[in-house]
Amino acid sequence: MRIFEIVLLVLTLGYLALFVPFALATITQGHGLQLANGNPAGGDFINLYTAGRLVAEGRTNEIYVPDAFVAAEHETISEDIGLRLWAYPPHSLFVAPLFGVLPYFASLTLWSFLGLAVLMWGSRSVGIGWPLALALALSPASLQSLYFGQTGNLATGLLLLSLSALLADTKEGGPRGGLSAAALTFKPQFGVLLPFAWGLAGRWKSVLVAVAGSAALAGLSALVFGVGPWRDYLFETMPLLTSLELDGSGAFVLMIPSLFMTLRIAGLAGEEALLWHGVFAALVFTSAIWGLWRRKPASQRIAIALIGTSLITPYLHVYDMTLPLAGMMILAETDRKSGLSSLANILLLLAIWALPHLLYDLNRSGLAVAPIVLGAAFVQALTKGPDNARPSENLNGVRD
Repeated sequence: MRIFEIVLLVLTLGYLALFVPFALATITQGHGLQLANGNPAGGDFINLYTAGRLVAEGRTNEIYVPDAFVAAEHETISEDIGLRLWAYPPHSLFVAPLFGVLPYFASLTLWSFLGLAVLMWGSRSVGIGWPLALALALSPASLQSLYFGQTGNLATGLLLLSLSALLADTKEGGPRGGLSAAALTFKPQFGVLLPFAWGLAGRWKSVLVAVAGSAALAGLSALVFGVGPWRDYLFETMPLLTSLELDGSGAFVLMIPSLFMTLRIAGLAGEEALLWHGVFAALVFTSAIWGLWRRKPASQRIAIALIGTSLITPYLHVYDMTLPLAGMMILAETDRKSGLSSLANILLLLAIWALPHLLYDLNRSGLAVAPIVLGAAFVQALTKGPDNARPSENLNGVRD
């Protein structure tokens, strides 16, 4: 184990030792399912719990009608908990009932362990060693995902499993990557670079499995739940969510590291900020395709996809930042395999590890440095190592 891995694990365990008492205190000092700060226990988990309960009760038609969904949440928590919506497409409702029929805290515990398990599985599937995989699972980003009952750990784990197809022994790739990508369509912004990473590496079996799986999920959801939820999702829930991101205010604004929200915090109108972010995202996208096309070692292509995706999406939150952290950990593992030690990689990894905890105060103070840190990590992923002009080994020892 390298010195920096020991330091990172010490920092991680120290942060965990501070985080657990804080999280427990917010629960024990609260009232019922409402925390002392007014939020529901598990944060946005109340959305999954409510959606699952409504499906189990045959009230699926209420899930994507904002007023009806908020009213259903108040059946569980009568106090005001703000506007909370089920933001995921209807095929996500296949798994929701599992979390709506159990007691609330038992369901929250199951949800938390599911996210951690998939994150660990995904990190190991792309060759991240146990020390860094443990640091990823217990990182501030991962713990924020647990605290807010969010999907960040699950989504990052699924993307890592999808990208592991680049490490497959066969050129076509295996079915696991495609099936994971089909599951990831509940959060499609995480997969923006995935088909290009696969296509440029010739992983066509993964592409076909993902397309077939995604189409099957969408079709079955319309067959089982009807087309009404899709209509309400597209024309009621999504426009409201978009409006909140463009013009909304509150703590969530300070929890987003994207250039889009950085510009909003600086005073730009939402539409103008999104336009400039689009220009920036196009540059990142083009650079990522260029990096993937250069056929660098598979591990480096995975890092490019992870960190590039973090910059492209305007709606990345602190609880989603296991995504770029995993990318930096892959670069660190590449250093270990090659016997090198990159100070830039170590510093960027530590910065991204700490960002989810620091971001709120940094943004509130006007020090919106997150896009700079993530941009530097992306440049590092693009430029590190030689072009793959000849076969090279990836983290798992497979030759490209």
